[in-house]
Amino acid sequence: MQYNRQFFSLVTRSSFFLALLGFTLSPSATVAQNSIQLFSPVNVRLSSTGTGYGAQTVNFNSTTLNLNCAASPIKAMLSSTADGTGKLLVDNNINVTVTAGESITGPTNICVGGVVGSPTNAPFQNCFSKYYMDTASVGTLTGLSPDPYVAAGGVAPIDLSPSLVSGQVQVKIDLADEGGYLTNSSLYLNTNCTQGGVTGPALISGNPISSNNPTPDQLSQDFSFNPSPNQQIGFEYDLTAALKAGSLNITNGTIPEVGDSPIDPAIFQSVLAKGTSFATSSCLIHSGELLPSGQPACKLFTLECKVGTGNTAAGALCPVSTIANEIFRDTFDGPAFTLSDIVIPNGPTFHEGIGFLMASEGWTGGPCTFDAASGLQNLPCPQNLLVSFSGPGLYSGTGRTTHPNSTFISAAQVPEDLTTVSVAGLRPGNWINSSTANVTLSSQPPALPEADCRELPILCHHRS
Repeated sequence: MQYNRQFFSLVTRSSFFLALLGFTLSPSATVAQNSIQLFSPVNVRLSSTGTGYGAQTVNFNSTTLNLNCAASPIKAMLSSTADGTGKLLVDNNINVTVTAGESITGPTNICVGGVVGSPTNAPFQNCFSKYYMDTASVGTLTGLSPDPYVAAGGVAPIDLSPSLVSGQVQVKIDLADEGGYLTNSSLYLNTNCTQGGVTGPALISGNPISSNNPTPDQLSQDFSFNPSPNQQIGFEYDLTAALKAGSLNITNGTIPEVGDSPIDPAIFQSVLAKGTSFATSSCLIHSGELLPSGQPACKLFTLECKVGTGNTAAGALCPVSTIANEIFRDTFDGPAFTLSDIVIPNGPTFHEGIGFLMASEGWTGGPCTFDAASGLQNLPCPQNLLVSFSGPGLYSGTGRTTHPNSTFISAAQVPEDLTTVSVAGLRPGNWINSSTANVTLSSQPPALPEADCRELPILCHHRS
């Protein structure tokens, strides 16, 4: 037999030789499987007051994936394990909305094989078994991860492929609570579709923090919005140092949650940063976050807290430290950027730096005022919390303050004050004839007289 090597692909050759050995290779087996972690487990807890069926349903976890489903047949299995085989558990439902071009389908509850009629009169199947319902209702699972209980308390992996179509699709996944208790196991999507990124808004719920001997997992919580390689986006809230210093005040049962939205880098200066001391800066693009147009976006995080079964979420409800030792961290993949000098004609040279900005809740741009309940209302808003930054490749920016309030965004090209250090009595050779030193630090912001705006307009924008 003769073969045209030009068209004889590696996959075809592999299939041919396997066939000679008595094996067959299905079409789907030649397509790579991608395991996308959607959510980490949320421990079993009581629902917020007022949560119920219908209009009172509350989404406590949500994400939107941008997928390219070029393979046929499409494979998409939702489960608690990366290989797509583990049972899953969600109290109550998983609602899926699929957008393909102009076509929008959903939200549709995809739970199959679970209890029906919990809460009372609810017509939908839930993503949990009667075993879980009976065990959770007596409180023996409260505060525990559901992952060890998926075998008896969960439902079989759910095939999402009937909801998908070939080509570019956007898949929104909401975990819905209908009252009583809420929880979800680890959730993965194992698929032969490829992920292009995520699109906000999204929401990730954390776990309650105890005021009495909180665990390390409670004190340091990660909120992963996109864990895929080269697309990573994560927000971390870390109270470990504050507890160790004895400066932390926690209201028992405080539950942090982080929401996010994509920011168009093209409007950051003209809308969000306008009129602030960061007006000439640029927000940092997160490669794994996409605008509705499909272009990479910056990421605005909002950290809020609830307490117990309260249904109010606010930054002012998060734990408070008397020292600036609460840690906030943005970890992300992103493109390279540059920092330049700002040269003022006939004046000093200023420098650009990096910022991890904290603004008030609901910040839509410009100068802001922090929530009076937070006790931060007398501070300039936005604040730059940055204490360290690493990269390139996977970037990590760390901020520190006494407590959050409550939106965060990473930025670069932030104009820095020029600080001059003078020492009283300094002699030639930089020494003083004293065992004590009197040091004066003087900071000058990079501002220009109005007459000089024509020569260096970027700094006039900085003043606007």
